[in-house]
Amino acid sequence: MSSKAIGCLEVLGLSVALDAMDKACKGSDIKILGIDCNNPSEGDKAKIPNVFQVKFEGDVSSVKDALEIAKATALKYIDEKDILTHMISRKASEIDSILKLGKFKMK
Repeated sequence: MSSKAIGCLEVLGLSVALDAMDKACKGSDIKILGIDCNNPSEGDKAKIPNVFQVKFEGDVSSVKDALEIAKATALKYIDEKDILTHMISRKASEIDSILKLGKFKMK
């Protein structure tokens, strides 16, 4: 097991995800690992056509702070029901390879 924590943010809209993570990165010591997108559950009826998931890592307190900052930022644009956050406090090293998977290529 790793001493690093994993944070996951899922929101509607790329601009929402980017602003939320920009603020989270500026307000805490985290590293973005991957970004992915899917269609929302409402499909073509959704007001925003994409759901974005951002995966990041840091120590537990930094990830917790980043999730709070990201959620507060996202709430400026979208409803709370369209924001999901989750933290894994000590990740298993076996999930490292899947954390970097996504439609956005990280350098």
